[in-house]
Amino acid sequence: MTSGAVTDDIAQVCIDWMRRMNGVCLPEIEKWAARRGIPVRGDRTLDAGRENLVLWVGVSDQFCDLLDAVRGSAQVVLRPMSDAEALVVHGCYRHARVPALPTAKHPPSGGYREPHWLPTYWEVLP
Repeated sequence: MTSGAVTDDIAQVCIDWMRRMNGVCLPEIEKWAARRGIPVRGDRTLDAGRENLVLWVGVSDQFCDLLDAVRGSAQVVLRPMSDAEALVVHGCYRHARVPALPTAKHPPSGGYREPHWLPTYWEVLP
């Protein structure tokens, strides 16, 4: 895939890969997407659906489209990581970036006043 266009087919291929991996974190998804020619880096922010609750920063439109398609699947669940998990998981990847934001501990239903990062693990239901 070289055009960077995200299709339902590539989103399903990503979900199938996530299932084989028994779940993944965002640096792993970035690496997977880049290997398939999907531009990853950009100036977009991927939000978690609540005010100022951020999943990832500095990503491209195409990468956001891929993640939105993957998140839209009833098969995929996002599990919040603890601070310790996030440090270990994201520290294992040389290319991993950690958003320079406070970590969301207990996200309020209405969101935060200021942006907070919600580190997540992306899992596929059986």
